[in-house]
Amino acid sequence: MVPLRRGEQGRGLRHIVIVVFTIVCLLCPGALAQIGCDWVAADAERRQDLPPFNSVTPYTGTRKAPRISLSESIVTLAVGLDDADPKEWVTAAYVKDQNGNVIEATEYQSPKATTLTFHVPAGVYELTPFVFWNLHGLYRGESVTVPTNSVGHTGKYTRECGNICKDRHTWKQSLEDAQEACDQDPTCEGVADFSPNQGSFALCKQGSEYSRWHDDKACFERKVGPGLCTVPPTSESLADEVNRIQRVEFGREQPFTLQDAGSLADEHLPGVTLIGRRGEVKVGYETQHQQTASGDPSLVHWIGVIYVENQEGHKIHQTRLRPGGPPTTHFGVSEATTHVTAFAFCNRHGLFKGETLEVNLLQGEL
Repeated sequence: MVPLRRGEQGRGLRHIVIVVFTIVCLLCPGALAQIGCDWVAADAERRQDLPPFNSVTPYTGTRKAPRISLSESIVTLAVGLDDADPKEWVTAAYVKDQNGNVIEATEYQSPKATTLTFHVPAGVYELTPFVFWNLHGLYRGESVTVPTNSVGHTGKYTRECGNICKDRHTWKQSLEDAQEACDQDPTCEGVADFSPNQGSFALCKQGSEYSRWHDDKACFERKVGPGLCTVPPTSESLADEVNRIQRVEFGREQPFTLQDAGSLADEHLPGVTLIGRRGEVKVGYETQHQQTASGDPSLVHWIGVIYVENQEGHKIHQTRLRPGGPPTTHFGVSEATTHVTAFAFCNRHGLFKGETLEVNLLQGEL
């Protein structure tokens, strides 16, 4: 194996940007508690207090503020904006209960509409929505009251439509019955919902392959374990967004490198190992970078994005990371790639650039 090497670090058409956060309002047995999402809120609140936003509290009272509406058991969080800049979007959304606990949160890296479904824990009777706009900062919406007659079960699900598991079993006639069965089955990955096509519901086996469903008239309710937050798919916008943050929030046109990172270099510079046509990026040389999930804005600290460029500056790999896991990623190297450069973004210290490695030279050493 080659050793880890270190290095340098239009406003035209009128349109509406809608971010939708769908909440199945069901009461779950068990104690009211944080479910591991508070780091999303902590980082949004930390950034709000710093330039260019410079506000110790969220903004309120504009069309950028989120709104929650209730219809029977469904709660929808939405935010709309006329004449939106195509480069602006909501990068994080979360909901707090009456005690200020974060009961659900997610991050976004795309200006597209997004939905998220989850079950409200027992004891929650008030919901307050928050969203963080990448260009405008943190906004708080008005609080709403949860109906006291809502009834539900344990478990937590996120909803996506179009891709359905192939390995399906245990058919049920209602989503609630299917989710309850899935909660009790440790091998269940989620529920296939064919109700948009007048069908029923089935459990999906863990590790199943997925296929695209015609006309998107089927949805997948993915089971998310306790203590986990929804992580959206990696977007092509990741690298562009962290470079924008580097300019606006860290005041630098370029990433930090070995030459100017100072005492931050050891823990923040990404290093690459290549074995054949497979690559691995690790952040931290002698000391691996921490991935601290915390509800305290002064403590939350992690590598959130790693991406890799080839010799022409094209992105050949991008990934988003969450606190709690290692600051590493793996990528493939095509035959046309002769050089690779890794980049890593830290939520507290900015964007760092690693050494450019020559692929053929390293492969020749294997």
